Formats: sequence, structure tokens, C-alpha cells
Amino acid sequence: MNATSAAELTGALRALTVGEILNSLADGAYITDVNRNILFWNASAERMTGWRAAEVVGRSCFDKILCHVDKDGWPLCGEEHRPLHRAIVTGQPSGNALLVFALSWDGKRVPVEVSVIPIHDATGRVMGGIELFRDLTAEHADLIRARLIQEHALASPLPADDRVALAVRYVPAEIVGGEFYRVERIDADRYAFLRGGRDGARSSLSTVHHAVAIVVGRGACGTGATIDIS
Repeated sequence: MNATSAAELTGALRALTVGEILNSLADGAYITDVNRNILFWNASAERMTGWRAAEVVGRSCFDKILCHVDKDGWPLCGEEHRPLHRAIVTGQPSGNALLVFALSWDGKRVPVEVSVIPIHDATGRVMGGIELFRDLTAEHADLIRARLIQEHALASPLPADDRVALAVRYVPAEIVGGEFYRVERIDADRYAFLRGGRDGARSSLSTVHHAVAIVVGRGACGTGATIDIS
């Protein structure tokens, strides 16, 4: 790029408004003041959610417009949970993009990846915040398929022994990954309970980090043993 074209581009950028720049993004974007009143809603946000700018600008984030929930369905619209609220209060952008599920105009949940940034004035005071969100519909469908494959691959039915029972509470931090378990028979009265995990950095199953022998029969666990994994 020569000096003349660079100068022309610089002049063109200076002539653009913030709204024009945000409307050129493929990601959804909206801006709020510190009280979470919506001041701007870009064209991609309209396309992804079905909410038109005229319907949301001037309204509050609390007016059940996006109503973010996490992967387990827990609402994130409370002040202590909403990513944009935290950015405004702390004056810090989000460290990592977050997977949340936004409520579209027709009542459907849209998986989106959210990043939030506080907006400061010239003195450093927080004036509001901006949330950027990217549609993850295709990626989320792939994750759900991967989870089903993982559940099938790691399924471990209990041995046919009325003396042994296992209750599992499994709430993984992500859609895929997390810990797995297996029960293996050692002999007539002993079973090994094996628990392992997934190394997220290498995306491979780690070595088993827990192996507990379960002894059943007289003088051991009575008529059965129940183990809860929390």
C-alpha cells in the first residue's frame, strides 16, 4: 500500500461513525450504559437474534431480551453473573470468550460465544460496555455429537452383582471432557473403582488418577456399597 492510499484509508476511517464500523462486523454487538440500558444494536445482532434495533434500543438488558443462560440452563441475567455487568463493574474486559445461550425473538436458544469490553471516557471512568457475540450453532451441534460419542465410548455398566451399587453425579465444566469412571471386578468379593479425567490441553484421556478397591460381602460393606462422585 502506497502513502497516498494509506492516507485515503485513514481519512475514510476517521469519517466513519462507531455505529457504521460496528454494523460492518459479522459478529453481533450491542452497547449499554452503566445502568445496562441498550444504546446500540448492530445489524448482525438483528440477524442472529431476530430482535430489531428499533425493538431493543432504549430498553434495559433486564427486559428479557437476550436472557443468557449457561450450558446447564442457569440464568446469567443477574448482576453477579452477567458478563457485561462484571466488565462494567471491574473496568476489565473478559479474559476468555464465554459460551452462553441467548434468547432469540422467536423464543429459541442460540449458542453464542461472548466477549465483553468496558467503555472508558478520557479520564478512565467507565461509561458503559460493549458485548460482542458470535453464532456457534454449527460448532455447538458438533460438540453435542462429540459428547454423545464420548458417553458411548466411556459407558461402563456395573457388574451383575446386587451387592454393588454406584450413584454418579456428573457435572462437567465443558460440554465434552470431564471425568470418567469404570468399575472392574477383581475377584468374587472385590471390585476396583477407577476414575480418570481428560487433559484439556492435549485433548486426550489422561491416566487414571484414582483407583479404589470396593470390598463387598460379610464384614465389609454389608449387603452393598454406594459411592457418590461429586
